[in-house]
Amino acid sequence: MRSYTFYLTTFLKYFVVFVFLGSVIGINTYFLLHQSIGLDEAQSIWIVTKPMGAMLQLTAQDVHPPLYNLLLHYWLLIFGTDISVARILSVIFFVFTIPFLFQMSKESSNSRVAFLTVILFSLSPFILWYSSEARMYSMLAFATAANSLYFLRMFRTRGDKGGLGFFITAAFGLYTHYFFILLLGTQALFVLYKGLVNLVSGKISVSEFLNNPDEKNKIFVKKFFKILISASILLLPWLLYVFLNGSASNTQPLIPKPTTYNIFELFVNVMFGFPTAAIQTIIVSMWPLLGIIFFFVFTHRKTQPLFTVRYFLMATFIPVFIIYLGSFIKPVFLSRYLIFITPTFFFLIAWILVNYAKKLSSYLIAAVIVLMLVFSFEQDFTSYTPVKENYKGVAEYLYKNASANDVIAVTAPFTIYPLEYSYNGITTLDTIPQWDRLQEGGIPPFNSSDLITQVDNYKKQYARLFVVYSYNQGYENKIKNYLDEHYKIEKTVNFSQGLWLRVYTLQYGVASLKVTQY
Repeated sequence: MRSYTFYLTTFLKYFVVFVFLGSVIGINTYFLLHQSIGLDEAQSIWIVTKPMGAMLQLTAQDVHPPLYNLLLHYWLLIFGTDISVARILSVIFFVFTIPFLFQMSKESSNSRVAFLTVILFSLSPFILWYSSEARMYSMLAFATAANSLYFLRMFRTRGDKGGLGFFITAAFGLYTHYFFILLLGTQALFVLYKGLVNLVSGKISVSEFLNNPDEKNKIFVKKFFKILISASILLLPWLLYVFLNGSASNTQPLIPKPTTYNIFELFVNVMFGFPTAAIQTIIVSMWPLLGIIFFFVFTHRKTQPLFTVRYFLMATFIPVFIIYLGSFIKPVFLSRYLIFITPTFFFLIAWILVNYAKKLSSYLIAAVIVLMLVFSFEQDFTSYTPVKENYKGVAEYLYKNASANDVIAVTAPFTIYPLEYSYNGITTLDTIPQWDRLQEGGIPPFNSSDLITQVDNYKKQYARLFVVYSYNQGYENKIKNYLDEHYKIEKTVNFSQGLWLRVYTLQYGVASLKVTQY
């Protein structure tokens, strides 16, 4: 019988972990909630503050399903449209993810692995960043953790438990992000995995594979695919609506085709967030060491059956390689889109660390946690973090320096959203190329002759041109070169990585009156 001392020690251990995680998460969340609004966040708020019909139409023309926008729409109706308020919805989904992640890991392994999985997930600078962003990413991680819990429970009981939870979370995930279908596809492959391996190896015939003598297994497979198909059918009305409303993909940032470097960069981001380019390159260059670690663990004696871990391997890596290969047709390889691999990824990391000898395991866990803490605070407090978009700083500068006789133009045009949200001055806001968001269709293509005409029109009306450069869509240098060659540069200011401003003189001898702004 366990003693009073044992229970007291256990309670204190969990209490210390809880206080530690709560403190780190609280500090990071407080800081991140109050930083400058980002492009994607501003676009979300612009969409969800429209009437329901217009909101659904704009969402259909975007690249995401509608569930997050629907929730954010009503959330902002109740609590207001401040960016900090919008971000709290994402924080809530982050908090809800933790118990599902813990239970998923515990049922798949043991309490030690479960606690370490939760700690790594909660301390990840990558997770903390997107858990405080007003987008669907933390909701997608929640959907993955919950869905994987019910899928594995259903798999282990051969369909006796977890079916309803699996159905609800599958539908929830599909309406959160289109990439969630890759997780469901991986689960389908995992269900068929053992039979497919035997079929390919020649151990069983096609007839034996299709007529499995294990009646309970046949019932489970049928039940699984019925639930999977039923959840997928629920998405069809939305897909039809999207088809009928066309697409506005040219309103999205230009995403380059990925390289193999981006695959390793993804996992560095997931573990350590977004360090500066030099540090990130050093970490990525250490990938052979990671391969050796994986080889050592998976060929060493393990306390956990390998077949159980195979799901986590498949759910983590198969979607990454599918998206990587698909990006050579349509580039979509962005680390934030792949946040749905993080619950299974952190389970794998925790499982690997726990499988070492106890003393070595303790040292490695401590080292990983310290590194994550260091990179987390470095990400929060340095101005060179690659994902930071300091539109708030741009707006403050424009408020102090731009007048009624000036004009502000942003390129790319969709960056009008965060600047429009942050700036409350009197200077005219425009885009290059000019974009009327009230008209159907996307952003008009860039044309050099149109640029000349647009700037000539500015010259007739305004004294100075403030150009906000960000998100190069392939024509930014053409705009910059033309303006640099034909107009005097008064000032250049950098606000964050890839976000900078140039002030050009359009007319000489015209006073740029600074009107008091209220």
